[in-house]
Amino acid sequence: MQYYEITRFADAWPDMGEYEEVDRMVKRGWLRKAMRYMSEWDFGQETLDAARSHKGIRDSVMDKNSPRDRIIYSKPPYYLCESHCKSGLYDAYYLVAEVPENPTEQS
Repeated sequence: MQYYEITRFADAWPDMGEYEEVDRMVKRGWLRKAMRYMSEWDFGQETLDAARSHKGIRDSVMDKNSPRDRIIYSKPPYYLCESHCKSGLYDAYYLVAEVPENPTEQS
């Protein structure tokens, strides 16, 4: 199975507002609500095509460049992940989905 990142909200401009909204939901334990909020940025085949054009298809849900990341909630086809930089300078939430087996299938 292969995966692609749909959206990532970091605790820095220009994503700060979205990051704070997701962070608030996560801290309250509203993980499904946070996932639904982030899935609003999933534009189906358009999102998958963008991931392909930016070479964003990967073999793992997690970002291989961020070994401290973790999945905090999953409900097919989505995985809600959090990222914390070891130095504390960067935190983010990102949403990942499985690449459909049928290339024309929408997420």
